[in-house]
Formats: sequence, structure tokens, C-alpha cells
Amino acid sequence: MTFVDIIDENNQFELGTLIEKRKNEMLVWVNGSQRVIPNNRIFCLYETDDMLILENGHEMLYKKIRKYKNIPEEIIENFYDHAASIYNFKTAKLQYETLLECPQIQYIPQDYRADYGLYKIVHFLNKDMCYDLIQYILSRPPNKKPQLSYGKNRTELYLNFDDEIIKKLIKIIKDKLGDRINLLEITALINKPCSYRQPLHRDFNDKDVQTLMIALHDIDMDMGPTQFLPGTNNDKSFEEYEKNELVKNPYYYATLRMGDCVVFDVTLLHCGTENKTNKDRIILSATYQLP
Repeated sequence: MTFVDIIDENNQFELGTLIEKRKNEMLVWVNGSQRVIPNNRIFCLYETDDMLILENGHEMLYKKIRKYKNIPEEIIENFYDHAASIYNFKTAKLQYETLLECPQIQYIPQDYRADYGLYKIVHFLNKDMCYDLIQYILSRPPNKKPQLSYGKNRTELYLNFDDEIIKKLIKIIKDKLGDRINLLEITALINKPCSYRQPLHRDFNDKDVQTLMIALHDIDMDMGPTQFLPGTNNDKSFEEYEKNELVKNPYYYATLRMGDCVVFDVTLLHCGTENKTNKDRIILSATYQLP
């Protein structure tokens, strides 16, 4: 199989697979459909074997384009980001296939257990609050910060503690989790249609920090629920993961009803999954330090 890097008029990249070479164009499978791409929009071709060199990943692909002459630096940097996303896509696929051999956990505790690293709270927010938060989030201008763990069609918006609805949310959080917690950040995580599965990751290495992840609408398996690996909130599990990025461990999909939430240690391995619907998946995330 031959992979094709397509560059558009804005110097952004897409990955496709080659179907047929023609005189002045190529027939390419990209984003779920066949497209005819003129040759001047084909940036790079590489074979399946190149994709399998996971040890070097995007660095190998990044070096590959240096053989082309007189490429503007902007294009090189865009390609670097694109190649990194290819590596993440391939890694996530291998991780998914590895986890298929492991048992799926159907239920998690409703109070904290150190051997799990996560628990569930039902009805954390009422429906009216969820609707109000969705409207607030969708009305905000983009102010996303890049995160390595995020990928194509994923957005993270950092929310202002001084906004009235966020003040109301903070009061609810502290009423339910305790007034002594130190809130560090509140974000909206938007997983758009056709988003890819993420590689497994931990958010931080702090053992006294947790994240509260609230579903602002029902989230089923097709909407890209977060996948957690219970019990991986420790250094030994992370060291094993870092050896080759593959983990065999029971897993849990956080399918949630509107207003329900999952609380987890930020050291727990987890990932967002692909959104197979035509709707945005919107989750509110609050990260806090324990007293």
C-alpha cells in the first residue's frame, strides 16, 4: 500500500492512500471517499514499510521531506505536525488492537479506590445546568491551547473562572467534592465528527491531582467515549507503557448519561476514542489538587 500526503491551498496536509496513478493526477482514498488530486497537490509518497517504523515515527517522515529543495519553512513545520499525527494514529491503532485481547470492565466504583484510580458520580449536574454550559461553550471564541495528546478534530477550550456560569459551576463542584480542593483549570473538550482515536496517555505526573470529567449530554459508544485503563495510575504501569507504548490491561469505556461524571487520577492511562456520529461530543473537565 502506498500512502499519499496531500497539501491544500492553505499549506495544510491530509493523509490518503493511493488507488491509481494517472498522467496529471492521482485517484486517492482520503477521509472516507475517493478524490481526484492533481499532481501539484501531491506532496509526498511513501510505502507501508515506512509507516511501520514506529521507533522513529514522525521524525523519520520529517527527515524524509528534507530531500525536497526550496520548501518554505512554514510548509516544513506543517508537515512535521501532520507527520506527528500520522504516528499518533498508527500508535493508537496498535494500542486498540492490543486491548481487544483484554477484558472490558462494565462498571466502576461510585467512590474512590486507589487500585482503580477512577470512580463515577451519577447526576453530578442537572439537565438545565448542562444545557446552559453547552450554550456558553458554543458561544465562546476559540482560545485553544495545543496539547500533544489531542489530535485531528479535537478542540480544548480553557474557561474563565470569572464568568458567572463558571462561578456557579465551581460552587457545585466544591459542594460535592469538598471546599478544600484547589481548582487548577476548567476546560471544554470538544470531540468533532470523524475525530481519530488518541494514543493512550496520562495528563500529568502529579499524584495528588485529579480530573472531573462531566458529560454535558448522553455519550454512547459511537460518540467517542473516553477509554480508561483502571489500575494504571502508578509508576510501574507507566514505565511498562513507555517501553513500547503497548499495554495489556482491563479497560473501561466512560459511556455516560447527561450530567454524570467520572473522576480520575491524572496519572491514569486513558484516551479519547473516535467519534463516529455527525454530532460534536462535548465534555466539561475540571482539574484540581487534593488538600
